[in-house]
Amino acid sequence: MSQESLSEAILQQTDGGLQIIQDYYNDATTQSNKAFKIRKDEATASATLKQVDGTWIVADWGAWEKPKNAIAVCAFEDNLTYGEAVKKLAKLYRIEFKGYKNAAKAVFSTRPKTADEKKGDYKYIYRDEVPKHELAIFGPKVTNAHAKRFHLKSVKSYTFTTDTDVITLESTDDYPILAYAFGTWVKRYCPMDEKKANRFRYSGGRPKDHVFGLDDARLQHKKLLDIARKNETEDEAEKDNKPVKLPNIVICSGDRDAINMASCGYNVVWLNSESASLTADMYKQLSEMSDSVYNLPDLDNTGVREGVDLALTYLDLKTIWLPEYLAQSKDWRGNAKKDFTDFIKMKINKDNTEKSGKAFNKILKKMFSNALPMKFWDEQVTDKGIKYHYNIVHAEHFLKHQGFYRMETPFEKEEYCYIYIDGNNVARTSPNKIEVHVNNFLEKRQLPIPLRNMVKKTPYLKEAMLSKLPIIEIDFKDCDANTQYWFFNKNVVEIKKDTIKVHKKGVVPKMVMQEKIIEHPVKMTENNFAESFQQPHFKISTDADGDDHIEILKKDNPYLNYLINTSRMHWKTELEDFFKGKGKDLAAAYFKKHQFDIGGPNLEADEKLEQYQHLINKIYTHGYMLHKFKFRSRAWLAFGVDNKLSAIGESHGGSGKSIMYDNLERILKKQFFIAGRDRKALESEFLFDGVSEETDYVFIDDICQYFEFERFFSEITGKMKVNPKGVSGHTISFNDSPKLCGTSNFPPSRTDHSNVRRILLTVNSDYYHEYKKGEYLESRSVSDDFGGKQLFDDFTEEQHNDYYVFMAQCVQFYLKHGKKYGPPMGNVDKRNLMAEMGDPFRNWAEVYFSEENDKIDVLFRRDEAFKSYQQVGKKSANSFKKTVEAYCKYKEYIFNPPEIEKGADGRIVKRVQGEGAQEFFYIK
Repeated sequence: MSQESLSEAILQQTDGGLQIIQDYYNDATTQSNKAFKIRKDEATASATLKQVDGTWIVADWGAWEKPKNAIAVCAFEDNLTYGEAVKKLAKLYRIEFKGYKNAAKAVFSTRPKTADEKKGDYKYIYRDEVPKHELAIFGPKVTNAHAKRFHLKSVKSYTFTTDTDVITLESTDDYPILAYAFGTWVKRYCPMDEKKANRFRYSGGRPKDHVFGLDDARLQHKKLLDIARKNETEDEAEKDNKPVKLPNIVICSGDRDAINMASCGYNVVWLNSESASLTADMYKQLSEMSDSVYNLPDLDNTGVREGVDLALTYLDLKTIWLPEYLAQSKDWRGNAKKDFTDFIKMKINKDNTEKSGKAFNKILKKMFSNALPMKFWDEQVTDKGIKYHYNIVHAEHFLKHQGFYRMETPFEKEEYCYIYIDGNNVARTSPNKIEVHVNNFLEKRQLPIPLRNMVKKTPYLKEAMLSKLPIIEIDFKDCDANTQYWFFNKNVVEIKKDTIKVHKKGVVPKMVMQEKIIEHPVKMTENNFAESFQQPHFKISTDADGDDHIEILKKDNPYLNYLINTSRMHWKTELEDFFKGKGKDLAAAYFKKHQFDIGGPNLEADEKLEQYQHLINKIYTHGYMLHKFKFRSRAWLAFGVDNKLSAIGESHGGSGKSIMYDNLERILKKQFFIAGRDRKALESEFLFDGVSEETDYVFIDDICQYFEFERFFSEITGKMKVNPKGVSGHTISFNDSPKLCGTSNFPPSRTDHSNVRRILLTVNSDYYHEYKKGEYLESRSVSDDFGGKQLFDDFTEEQHNDYYVFMAQCVQFYLKHGKKYGPPMGNVDKRNLMAEMGDPFRNWAEVYFSEENDKIDVLFRRDEAFKSYQQVGKKSANSFKKTVEAYCKYKEYIFNPPEIEKGADGRIVKRVQGEGAQEFFYIK
């Protein structure tokens, strides 16, 4: 396969390279007359973007002689050859091309083991020098001299012996193999292996707590000592007792970072694994060899956290922080750049190594001079002992990495507040609490009392000085179109349509205010908590006819069982009617066995299917409400109603529908509650007084009959206007406004398209009900199903956990199922038709349109029917026909069937002798 053809595929599958260019240059715009910056330090934007024969190219007359397409941009920015850039982009953007394989591999061969060869033996064949293209993997300034200092060798091939075979792996240009060779043991490095776990391997064992680079640091220190001894006179030796030390030793996070730092002229060490820690004895050794010991952590969350922990362990240790803009670029695997190797490759141009290398040295020098320790005081040795001085800059660095900042509060009286960040959690704090924290830090470490006295007396921990703490901008967005994050006590749960991942606190770069943390679990271990999210609670499938079915896999989840019973529309048929005349004992045994069965054996197939769909609709609706990202094409008011048919105006509550929506606040912590029975409140212009961008959802409970849902149309599908009393109002954008849900004992008063498309209904059965003579045999509440225990209030920690796991799986189902999933509408439609008719019309129609009255399957005059109705009702002549049509739908009759001859306007009109033309109705 030619590189050229793969290049074409890359450009074709990335919109002519536009996607790649805009990933590198976020400000790049397709407006040809609008310039943008490709370097942050540019005074004036000089780059432009234009399309030539379908390919986008960047022209930067301030730096380039020729314009560059997306592949050339990648090669320039990442210091790659054109071929390397092609390979990187093909993998990063998952380019589909016949015959192309992303993963490079070593050449593999095998032969039978001989008698002299032992299982477990390794043999390496090295090249005399590390080739240039392999040195380039490490960094632009790395040479063979650096490789030799740190025992780095290029591996031609290596063999290892199994029980029966000798296996040989040979390196290639695409799959280099390197090794840190220490005689009896080797650390092998395969940088291009697709699997991270295979990139580093050991053979021959390894010394415990080995520190790479330590032998080199000792050698450099010895050379310095030898030079000092050689040059000093006896008099100088007597006068100056100051120990001879290296100017620096840098603790790096890995081998490539260390060798790159060494290539810049600094002394380096690195630990032998990610889990290894720097011992106090080792830190002491490094301090005795060096004037300053530095740490160079990675820029990702783990690197920053471990860097802070190490700095707090050794307060004199200076930390070099990489610039945050580094993480905005991606490496060839598609991961955010995070380490010193990424940084040096970004800054040093392979085409002009000398010039860009000098510029980089200046940058690096500044980074060293601005590296700070966590020790926020200076010590001065005097005749009277040690005198302590508060170091303002060091203290600000300390407080920042303890998590203390200021945050702007534009909608509050004060323009900012003080905050404390712990992992993903953000809590408001105060200057007094910050001062107490600093004093507690010193006390816990049992640091000298004179130091603690100095800190207690300092004015720099009072509000006047703390008000100069840096302001931090925090993105509290906890979702995107494909993801929802939930924040628990110790973990963050990441929900996508195909996976649920549980992360440790502080790993995911998402933030949440303290009051929105789900305070769970308390006793459950982190492992058990994480594993619980991998247990499916239900399985939804589609049969050959396109009908959805649900299988309950977690049968002891109380909340899921509650939802099951609210979806049992045919419970009377199953639990009561079926057992008439068969005895109470048989009914009781069946009830016990099928107490939480969504498709019990006493039901017909169509009845089971209807109940399945009601439960699936509730699962979907939970997911819709809990995924806080808003789509304009999926903007609805989630609305819970009852399934039971009743006379108009008669309310049947107690079905448990409010439980579902009210308890969403166990996850969506900031609920805005509205009492729906108060019609005046619902119609007030101040209805949303108190709603903000921080509001997670609005719950309108028990909405009164005949409420016009048009009141909420703009809030459902557009912006939300908030009018506080006595204060000027503000508007919340669609994306930042909360979703709405509500309940009512009455269906929506109107069922036109405008209402229907804005409402996501859930329908509750009357499985839970109050006793009523002639209608129910007993009362049944939700707690009756659980031995008198209340949902949530009486849950064990495991049951609370089951709720969160189930809800996460509801979100997954919603993310998978793009289209609106409404409930079966049988009884809901009937209740709407009943509302449209009204009780007087319906009672009249039951008599008038009966076979006994000879009005079924015959033509009858409209005016005669209307005259009869007028004796009991007040509908107009115009609305009368629509009401007759509603009655026919309600009774499942056919109004004016197609086989009856009609006029061009669809009416049945006949001439009546002496009266002229008259309209007739026909009900089949």
